[in-house]
Amino acid sequence: MQVSNSKLSTFTFYLTLFVILWGALVRITHSGAGCGRHWPLCDGQVVPLDPSIEMIIEFTHRLTSGASAIFVLLLFWVIRKQHKQGVLVKLATFALFFMGIEVLIGASLVLFGWVKDNTSFVRAYMMGFHLINSFLLVGSLYLLKEMACRASALRSPTSSEILLLIGFLVVASMGAVTALGDTLFPTTTLQAGLVQDFLKESPLLIQLRVIHPILAVLISFYLIRYAIEVSRDPARKNSAMKVIAFVIGQILLGILTVLLLAPSGLQILHLLLALSLWCGLLKLILVRSS
Repeated sequence: MQVSNSKLSTFTFYLTLFVILWGALVRITHSGAGCGRHWPLCDGQVVPLDPSIEMIIEFTHRLTSGASAIFVLLLFWVIRKQHKQGVLVKLATFALFFMGIEVLIGASLVLFGWVKDNTSFVRAYMMGFHLINSFLLVGSLYLLKEMACRASALRSPTSSEILLLIGFLVVASMGAVTALGDTLFPTTTLQAGLVQDFLKESPLLIQLRVIHPILAVLISFYLIRYAIEVSRDPARKNSAMKVIAFVIGQILLGILTVLLLAPSGLQILHLLLALSLWCGLLKLILVRSS
């Protein structure tokens, strides 16, 4: 793969990563309706002339999302032109497919009003689905970057490894639901929040948010056990140690986020670390040095 492709895949990966993190900021600041129920225009305008803070945040997200989509399409075109078939083309195709789904999800959230203060179950479902698709998109771009920059190849995962990846995505999707609940129903004290989690009259999003930490503890146990087993292979030991470090970091950050009542900065950092762990896990399971 040529150096230019390496730079293009690296830039596209980090740009998409930024877009996802900025999307979390859109949710946290209740800016999803900043452009009204208009898509792709913002409040009926190509460029808003007198924007509010919410509109600036949402419009910035749309601009960067559009740029990311263009670069994913460009990356697909370049790779498809140079490699008629093979793993690289498949990964680029996956990335383009998941990006198309991202665009459709983003448009749906705006046009159907599943943003800002909307507390419907449909929005919660869409948030979980949105996050899974975002992780699959990032994963495709990350594997492309690894193959471009490090001359790596892919290995076939075992059935247990596939289940581990699926389990991780399920836990991550529940994390998106938990984050939405924290945004829509913030608590003033830790004790009050814990009481609300188990009240039958509490909104569904509050009752659901307790599921994520339970699943996170379970998946963390299996991730660490898997990484320890894999670390016996000298060629994979470094990647395994990174996964263990990311898992421990996520556990500590998750506890801190709960104790501090989910401040915005920690929510974004928690998502960034989750994405890093996802990429590290993909590398550990799927990537082998050539």
